[in-house]
Amino acid sequence: MKSLFVLFLSLLGLSAVAEELEIQSATYNGIDDFQQMPAGEVLLRGNLSLPEGAGKAAAVILLHTCNGPGTFERVAGDFLRQQGYATLEFDSLTPRGWRGTDVCGGKVSASTWSQLGDAYAALGALARHPGIDPRKISVIGGSMGAGSAFLASSEPLRASVLGKDGPRFAAHVSFYTSGSAAFFGPGAHTGAPILLMVGERDDWAPARRVVAVANFLKQENPGLPIRVNRYDAGHSWVSGGSRDYSASRKSFSDCPYTLYSGQDFSRYLLTVDGNLSPTTGEETRKVFSECRKPGATIEGSSEATRQSLADLDGFLRMAEKQ
Repeated sequence: MKSLFVLFLSLLGLSAVAEELEIQSATYNGIDDFQQMPAGEVLLRGNLSLPEGAGKAAAVILLHTCNGPGTFERVAGDFLRQQGYATLEFDSLTPRGWRGTDVCGGKVSASTWSQLGDAYAALGALARHPGIDPRKISVIGGSMGAGSAFLASSEPLRASVLGKDGPRFAAHVSFYTSGSAAFFGPGAHTGAPILLMVGERDDWAPARRVVAVANFLKQENPGLPIRVNRYDAGHSWVSGGSRDYSASRKSFSDCPYTLYSGQDFSRYLLTVDGNLSPTTGEETRKVFSECRKPGATIEGSSEATRQSLADLDGFLRMAEKQ
């Protein structure tokens, strides 16, 4: 299998070495589990592709959508390898016995939090790899993976898993994130730059919601290096598929809430009218369960894919210089 993967990369005009990387993680059922390491370890097997040549490479961890590994990581991974990055991909669902239909349908509430824990575990494993520059490891994700990539910028979460002096991501990039959760306030983020990519016609994770999240975070922390890029596209534009509506998907289109957490893991709900109110974990789950409605659309776009990948490359190059 390893030789076939290397052959595949060579057919793309790339020169890379592939290897399997073991990632020791755990299942996180919610934000509370990050305050102490949860029980139930999970072993993930990541596919690491390293560019040939001397020196330590910059790396990108790719986080998949709620469907599991698929088109997003293949397209983005191929592009990044052509730019000379090492890439790491892994499956957060199958080792836990989860199916994409259940995760996308909202039946597995632990999926995003567990994938976030996987991202930190992968960061720790890559930072120890002799072929990787530990200061140049970034994380990107699509849809569910986008939410995980964004949340990975939270300093309280990072420190809880990797320790105060542990590694940090160099950059965070989210393709069509929902903006359903964030940490706020001075010191709530690692300081690494954040890029949120949204589709103007996205009915699963509306652009207006993500823009509101970014504006709120910058209001609470004016120095936060976060920006939003908007594209003339729907959800999952990197998929390359035709327009596909499904009633089983749970949309945030009419959900007026975002879950915010302070540095002490306290929780708040922010509504569209700007009211921030404390909430408990049980109340939060009830609110999000009731406000998400059935039905959402995915639609590929070659132009949005081309533009967003070019923006991704420019953003990562900028982050490396900081």
